Amino acid sequence: MEAGIERNDGVRSVETPPSDNLQRIHLISPVIEKSLKEMGYRTYSDIANLSEAEILEIQATLFQCQPVVSEQCWLEQAEILAGGGTTAFAYRYDRLPN
Repeated sequence: MEAGIERNDGVRSVETPPSDNLQRIHLISPVIEKSLKEMGYRTYSDIANLSEAEILEIQATLFQCQPVVSEQCWLEQAEILAGGGTTAFAYRYDRLPN
């Protein structure tokens, strides 16, 4: 959620929450990343710490209940990336031309 901050001049500004490039996780396309971020999952830590209920919600909403999250090891990849490491997929992704 976006947090509002009151400035000295009385104007309320909106801070953008931190966000990671979730496309560095295998099988997260730009469309899936956008949907995940709209659902509130914006960082590697958010993905690494998904509960079973959240996994089921993502799979039902984005993948017609197919077990994509667990089969593609999203949580494990996200945990590595959140800790500053890299994965084979992220390594290849980072070398793609922009």
